[in-house]
Amino acid sequence: MLNYVQAKLHLAAKSRLNRWVKPHARAKHLDAPEWLVKEWREGNKADIAALLAHHNFNKETFLSKLLISVKKQQKIELTKEQGWYSESELSELGWSQNRIRGAKEKCQALGSAFFRKNQYDGLDEFWVTVKEKGKKVESMTYEELHTKEAEAKEDPTFNMGDEKFGMIDAQAARTDAARKAGDANPKQHSTWQSKEALKKVMDALISRTGKLRQLVRELESKYDDPAAAACINSLKSQVAKVDGAFDKCSTAWCTGEAEGFFTDKLLILISIVMDVQRKTKTDHCFDFVDHARVTCAYY
Repeated sequence: MLNYVQAKLHLAAKSRLNRWVKPHARAKHLDAPEWLVKEWREGNKADIAALLAHHNFNKETFLSKLLISVKKQQKIELTKEQGWYSESELSELGWSQNRIRGAKEKCQALGSAFFRKNQYDGLDEFWVTVKEKGKKVESMTYEELHTKEAEAKEDPTFNMGDEKFGMIDAQAARTDAARKAGDANPKQHSTWQSKEALKKVMDALISRTGKLRQLVRELESKYDDPAAAACINSLKSQVAKVDGAFDKCSTAWCTGEAEGFFTDKLLILISIVMDVQRKTKTDHCFDFVDHARVTCAYY
């Protein structure tokens, strides 16, 4: 799994190769070899970019290396059905009381991002996985990156022992204990920064929407005039926007948990976080709070 610096180098290598394989109108001597252009368009871009970054972006060294690899890939495709469910909805799905109680305790232990109040009826809801199924896919691939100067005089040997392919099985056998161990030492994992940034935004949104709903209830119970009604409508509009932003964060969190926070989707996750921060500014939300209190006090 790539850390933050490696992810940046990986993206820089991809950008360098994208520019390199484009034809030059005048400086033809700068054009990339045809085999490299073809391999970049049809092959594994991630591996090619990793090779360029590994050789410190040195084109001559990169081109002169003969890389022959045989890979056996075992991939587990997991499909999870998740969502916000109340206790009554889980009972309708046939869940036992022990299972429902365990789901509630799990969500409460994970933090405020995994439980909330329903905006319509005020019932407690929990983010749970109601169904999970997987499919195992195996494939054998043979890859060859041609060399500018054939330096390899002997065919490389390969150790194709089964122990080389145990990493996928280990990943598929993840347990709750492993997740708890990761939570206990988050700084030991490269996903820590991305998860923390996303979690802070989600916690802030939950806190924000709770305060806004509390103010709406206060205004509805104490005031009954057009000015208060206008403030209440404005606050409810802000609550809907914050809920929409939280749903985006929840989708990003689930994607990161399923596929990894430092995969090729790293920038997408970061952009979602930045978009949420930009569209749900705290000062903007609480401008409505101050406006409502001042208006109602005046009338």
